[in-house]
Amino acid sequence: MTTAPERHDLTVPAEPAMGATLRVWVAEAGRTLGLGEAAIQDLRLLASELFANGVVAGADRLTLTLSGNGAGWELAAEGVGPLDADLGDLPIGRLDLLRSLAEVEVDADGSVRCTGPASD
Repeated sequence: MTTAPERHDLTVPAEPAMGATLRVWVAEAGRTLGLGEAAIQDLRLLASELFANGVVAGADRLTLTLSGNGAGWELAAEGVGPLDADLGDLPIGRLDLLRSLAEVEVDADGSVRCTGPASD
């Protein structure tokens, strides 16, 4: 018998003030999954960038799901908007930044899945 991965869900309004709540949530959810601190810091940055993109894109809300199976984690996001925006004066875009932290898949409906290892 296999066990289902542990899963944590959060939906927040796409209001800038919710960014801190999102970062605290993803860090605590990562700890309950037994993730190392480096993975948790990557998740905090991923969640922050996905949230910021949603705010800039004019989304109403953002839904994040963090799950893990012992070997790794998956952060799924809905409501983030298109990830083709640049980052001001930086020579990379937001999607490039996300891909520097994790494996990233963007579905046709705009939902995003980021995956990474459980250990540091």
